[in-house]
Amino acid sequence: MKPVYIEYADASGDVRGFACIISIGYASFKCGLVTDGPVFFHELGCPKQAAEAFVGWLRDNGFAFVRVSHNREPVMATLRGLPEAVSLNALPFAPIFDGELAVNLDSDNTKMLAGFQQVARQEIKRSRQAGCSVMKSHDVHAFRKLWPIYARRAKEKSFTIGSLRDYESMFALSPREDLVRVYCACYGDKAAYSVVFLREHSTVHYFLAALDVAALGSYPTPSCFLLWEAMQDYRGLGCKLCNLGGGSGTYYGLKRKFHPCVLPSPISTTIVLRPVLYRLWVRLGIPMRGAAAGGFALWRAGRR
Repeated sequence: MKPVYIEYADASGDVRGFACIISIGYASFKCGLVTDGPVFFHELGCPKQAAEAFVGWLRDNGFAFVRVSHNREPVMATLRGLPEAVSLNALPFAPIFDGELAVNLDSDNTKMLAGFQQVARQEIKRSRQAGCSVMKSHDVHAFRKLWPIYARRAKEKSFTIGSLRDYESMFALSPREDLVRVYCACYGDKAAYSVVFLREHSTVHYFLAALDVAALGSYPTPSCFLLWEAMQDYRGLGCKLCNLGGGSGTYYGLKRKFHPCVLPSPISTTIVLRPVLYRLWVRLGIPMRGAAAGGFALWRAGRR
């Protein structure tokens, strides 16, 4: 298994979207998995030309079939309308992540705050009164300075977050400063809490977070305050949703303070490029039926 990253560019060479394909298999048989993609920066849906170029790229690169899942209906409507698309979930053993929580970024601050739990509003007020400041940056050097907080927190909680180089590449490769940002809540000169946010069209994603318990000391926890500041920033940039991630795990207690809604379940479809190999795969009984639900350049590939 290996990830392959592809970009979609228009005639002027501007990148308008991307997808990450997990390539599975080798030799004469290769299938793929795309989760939460393709993603487009400017369009709510998937342009027909982009969908056709996507299929052409997959076929040219030897894929027998590719399963695509996305919770955005306008994207999936175009992909499901392709002649190569079938409703069978050909990779049922690969999970489709469900139950993600999101906050609607209302244009009225008063109305938005009223939608939070009282404890969230209290924590925001206490952090502000205690002199908490929030800084944001797209600079990879700023993230590198904060990395020890993330690494230390991961060790304390006994989970793996990957290497610093992996995260540095996100900052280095981002074509716009609003697509990848690191936020930091500080008391004086001490960084107490940090979050990495990723933006996808009109949605901002709460991607990675860490609290420095030692730096926090007796100060009020700034997690709600930082998230509130980030939500206002991204709303000003045109975002409509803040995706807080799954409805369970370490940070569920924080997420529920914002009274989030549950995002629609992802829709999946399978794009068949080599019908003979695909039918052989189906006959082997490996897949089972699941709840499936001009001016453009070709997709360009590159491995990171």
